[in-house]
Amino acid sequence: MEIEKALNKDAVSGKGDTGTSSRSFGTLLSWMNDRTSPVFVIGTSNNFTILPPELIRKGRFDELFWISLPSAVELEEIFSVVLKKYKRIPASFDLKKLAKATKGWTGAEVDLLVQAALFNCFAKGEPDITTARLLDEAAEMTPQSETNKVQYEEMANTARGKLRMAAVETATSKADKAFRSIEVYN
Repeated sequence: MEIEKALNKDAVSGKGDTGTSSRSFGTLLSWMNDRTSPVFVIGTSNNFTILPPELIRKGRFDELFWISLPSAVELEEIFSVVLKKYKRIPASFDLKKLAKATKGWTGAEVDLLVQAALFNCFAKGEPDITTARLLDEAAEMTPQSETNKVQYEEMANTARGKLRMAAVETATSKADKAFRSIEVYN
């Protein structure tokens, strides 16, 4: 469960309940702040901007990370893992082409893409999924990074300077950024 579902600003304000949420939140904050046992606390959030500031201040969690959308190399790995999950041989697919076609997609969206391709392949009596079938399915789908583009960009911009970037910047990603900045001016 994402942490913002239970601990967003409204849920911990005491609005709508008898103060139970606020007391529970206070107990959690105290424990996080004062713990002496060697416990590593992990929480995930799809939208950290709605979390109460007192939860994400330094000292509550040992570190706060921003995990961006997968790079092309990461998407190739994701396709490989997902295809293996559905008992397909990744080497039978053009992973580079699939990664390029799904730029801005999450791992969950890649999984849904493969599921849709398998379903439609079966429904149409085709023998098995192919790179072409996956590309056709991808063309019919819109990733969340596109449908919620403004919200995603706002979160990414807010994360800079507040959260540690989890991805390692490579020469390829630096070149990618340079090309994107050139595109902005053209």
